[in-house]
Amino acid sequence: MRIKLILISWFLIYSISFSQNCLTELNIKTNKLALINVDSLLFIGNKTNSQVGMGKHLIKLQEFKKWNSPILFDTIDVKDCDKILSKEYSFHEKINNLNLIQSFNHNLLQNYGSVINGQSFHETNLFKVLIGTAITFGSTAAYYKIKADKKYDEYLISKDKAILNQVNKYDLVSGISFGLLQINFGYLLYRFLTD
Repeated sequence: MRIKLILISWFLIYSISFSQNCLTELNIKTNKLALINVDSLLFIGNKTNSQVGMGKHLIKLQEFKKWNSPILFDTIDVKDCDKILSKEYSFHEKINNLNLIQSFNHNLLQNYGSVINGQSFHETNLFKVLIGTAITFGSTAAYYKIKADKKYDEYLISKDKAILNQVNKYDLVSGISFGLLQINFGYLLYRFLTD
């Protein structure tokens, strides 16, 4: 009985270890920077080298940083071990008015925003300016709101119309600063989402 258990255990270990050694090298090349998904492995680049086992494998490709680009699907069936399998994929763009407008807008954004000289948005001077102005607008709004609250407390005691006019001016400055802060924050959020 023990000999049967030992033989079965040895057979299972042997088959598991040798099935792991049967790998094929898979080389994928694309004409553009892409998200390359081989089964559950994700790669970013235009060249990838990975190893896959025997069987069918799903390959999914999408152009990197282009949310509306088409997704390419392919399947490979690996039947032999220790082989090199090479696949090449190409992303083609349709030339129409929409793509021309998108490429024009993309070039305009590259000159004034998202990617300047290979920098991402959070590394540019525009990001620093937007953060600085957000801090300025926020602190101005808070400062004048506190001032307006104190003046309103004075107005409740004295019922003087001149103090009420000052309260309205402080509230107006606070409101404008807060509105500018919201616009600034919205633009920052937009740039992060589109970068």
